[in-house]
Amino acid sequence: MKFTIPREIIFLEVAGYRLKVDVPKELLCWFEDSYSGFLVGAKGGNPEVEVRIDLSFKVNLTQIPQGCSFKRPFLVMADNCSLGSWHTDTRKAFLSLESKNPEGKFSLANFLRLIFSYLVIREKRGALLHAAAVAKDNRGLVFVGPSGAGKTTIARLAKGYTVLDDELVLLKRVRKDFFIFPLPAAGAKPNFTSAKNQPYLLQAIFFLVQDRSLSIKELTKAQALAKIYSLPAIATESSLQEGIFSFFTSLVERVSCYDLHFLPVRGVWKCIANTLRQGVKIG
Repeated sequence: MKFTIPREIIFLEVAGYRLKVDVPKELLCWFEDSYSGFLVGAKGGNPEVEVRIDLSFKVNLTQIPQGCSFKRPFLVMADNCSLGSWHTDTRKAFLSLESKNPEGKFSLANFLRLIFSYLVIREKRGALLHAAAVAKDNRGLVFVGPSGAGKTTIARLAKGYTVLDDELVLLKRVRKDFFIFPLPAAGAKPNFTSAKNQPYLLQAIFFLVQDRSLSIKELTKAQALAKIYSLPAIATESSLQEGIFSFFTSLVERVSCYDLHFLPVRGVWKCIANTLRQGVKIG
């Protein structure tokens, strides 16, 4: 007798892109709790991608390198407990998770964020940054730096701001302006306020440098472009690199970028506020 696992269909939306997700019913409560702000109804047009999620006792990762890779037309993500693939010329994606591994839900969140980000990049309208983002009054600030640079610290010290993310930030151009779009994460983080699933106008970008003194220096357009374009990016087809470069070129023309040398103390936000009061390019 064949046993059929109960399944449910849900829809997620980020930055105007919709995913249809076919999930085992045992994951439904987790989706409703962690992704409540991103769940939408079935009506609203065809989804850009249909994702099927399966639970397995053990995921076979033999001869598959961990991380993200792109070999047209497949975008592949693999880690120690999951294997996901998306045929980018179709609307079909698949993710296999180890059912007993507690890290599986983080792998699931990463796979969905990867798909949303690639959809934006493929239209040459955005980029994904390894960064933190905070927002207040529908405006957002982005803080860029490698692991250990202080992104989470800066975000937690941002009194009066909503933390959008402290790991990955999706930027998208809408007409002439640039916006931050929150991405689904694997559950709420301690001391982080849940962000609304809406665009936040990008006000400024800060490149973090831990230092013994506190200072902020505005970058020239050329300096900002060199810094932002050299950041690690998700795996994409080489034909998209020209579009990503064009996006960043337009971004630094429109949005002020700074080097922020700082100590992890509350005074850093007073310095940031003073800089913003002096005026930025957008308004």
